[in-house]
Amino acid sequence: MIESTQLPPHSEESEAGTLGACMLERSALDYCLAEGVSGEWFYVPANRVVWECIEGIANRGRPIDLLIVGDELRKSGAADKVGGDLYLNRLVDKCSTTAHIEYYLAGVKDAWLKRQAIVTARTVEVEAYGPEDAHAILESATSRFTMIGERQEPTSVPAVVDQVIADIAAVQAGEIRKDTISTGYPDLDNILEGGLRLGGMYIIAAPKSTGKSTLGFNILNHMIQNNVPSGLVSLEMQPRQVVDRLIAIASNQPVARIMQGKTRSTPEVDIAAAHLRQAPFWLTTNCPNDVAFRAWARRMVEKRGVKLIVLDYIQNLDVKAQGKQSEYEQITRASRTVTQVARELGVCVIAVSSLSNEGNLRGSGQLNYDAYSTWILSKKGEPVAPMFHYDMNLYMDKNRFGPENVTLGYSMCGATGKITENLRDLP
Repeated sequence: MIESTQLPPHSEESEAGTLGACMLERSALDYCLAEGVSGEWFYVPANRVVWECIEGIANRGRPIDLLIVGDELRKSGAADKVGGDLYLNRLVDKCSTTAHIEYYLAGVKDAWLKRQAIVTARTVEVEAYGPEDAHAILESATSRFTMIGERQEPTSVPAVVDQVIADIAAVQAGEIRKDTISTGYPDLDNILEGGLRLGGMYIIAAPKSTGKSTLGFNILNHMIQNNVPSGLVSLEMQPRQVVDRLIAIASNQPVARIMQGKTRSTPEVDIAAAHLRQAPFWLTTNCPNDVAFRAWARRMVEKRGVKLIVLDYIQNLDVKAQGKQSEYEQITRASRTVTQVARELGVCVIAVSSLSNEGNLRGSGQLNYDAYSTWILSKKGEPVAPMFHYDMNLYMDKNRFGPENVTLGYSMCGATGKITENLRDLP
């Protein structure tokens, strides 16, 4: 590990000017509070104590000046730690004018961010000397450095307003919102108030052999057919099995015959295969843990522009944590990881989840809490030969942007895996 004898980046002049301005004029303090200043921004210990005292007075709604701060420090027993009234007077003297508060604070902030970067770099250095996988270390480093920058950037309200106006115009023109992608099912899009929202996690849950993964594949097929960049993290199937199913859905041919190579090369199969080959679609079956999932998702979004990721399924996503964890804790951490990935990257993630025999999301209620929307699937009757058609219900258990406790009806062809809104579209 590299040892440094240099002092961490800091600016005593900027810190003094900032604190002096806050004690001289309330508008300077309001500016600092709006910028999210905290005690850790200050390198000099005495300055950290003074700021926390000023912030505490402000939080109680009291006026602030040199005398009040000095009195508060004496009451708390911290006056001697900072040097008493003499030190406070020096801080005020360092502030030539409160009009320079932005300049003073910029110096404080710049030095603090550099210190944060140094701490993060040293943490990554320690990890790099350990047994951790290189990709996991790089993803962890990227996430940490990104968080340092993102926590300091305020949201541009005018930009958000412009997006709202653009979305309203798009909807009025019969188009889809820019932050929304269609599922391919008009009735479901309608219940979701336009479709899947970027930046959120959606849950498809069902008991075994009910079609939860198949619904995810059908939504992916819609993305593929419409050239919407998308991806699949399959923790259940190998790449060949995934491709077999996607071709079967797109071509309306029995998946078993495609898997066994017994189907004839029909125009439908050829077209489906050609489209899948050229589509902006990527899949991986090698995401053994949450760190790997985060790394893969980031690469797909930043390098491929992916809008939708289907995770099949979330109970199989292992999480890295200290010590032994219960299933509830494991799935809660997995849920939080997926939610954070969706939010940080601005991508929609559909997480397929198993359902317990009691009809609850297996292992963790955290999934439903984190999700934008949760869909519970159930069969209606037994499959009908020869193509094993059956009806199924989609129950909207949770819906952040629309009505809840709504049931939608669908038809499933067990042979091809195609799910439609009615039987007439099925072979």
